[in-house]
Amino acid sequence: MSDWGKSGLVDYTAALIKRVQDPKNPMGKTERQKVYAEAKSEFNAYLRKGQSNDDREAVKCLIVLHAFGDTMSMHKFIEEAFIQKNRNFNSEQFIEIAYTNMNALTDYQQERIIEQTPRRFASSQAQMRTTYFSAIEDVVDCALLKRLNKKYATDLEYNSVPFRCDK
Repeated sequence: MSDWGKSGLVDYTAALIKRVQDPKNPMGKTERQKVYAEAKSEFNAYLRKGQSNDDREAVKCLIVLHAFGDTMSMHKFIEEAFIQKNRNFNSEQFIEIAYTNMNALTDYQQERIIEQTPRRFASSQAQMRTTYFSAIEDVVDCALLKRLNKKYATDLEYNSVPFRCDK
């Protein structure tokens, strides 16, 4: 279990979450507190630095925090990453955190992210727009995807609007 938080062939974070949520064999209180404290500490460090720790990736910490019922960490991320304009986060990590686990977010959090996506997309680096566009394809509405694809055609030359938008 000490290997949770890393990307790799084996997803130890998913195994940890199963263990945390297993009602038949509950994780001990001390271990739960330790895991929660570490996830919270690492995620807060990401918020301060804008760069994730390779041993405890910010997105994995957020997944663990959500498993413990913590929705405030994501709320804090949304406020700092989308609302405050002077925050500088690693682009790939930002996109992964913001858009990978949308179904785990509250309705309010999803709305805030979707609402702020056009502004954040516009301020992203040109070379990251392809990655960004791919991340939001299934999240935002077709009208926004079409606008972005048209406005940033040179940055998105290998991206196209999804088939679902052709209707």
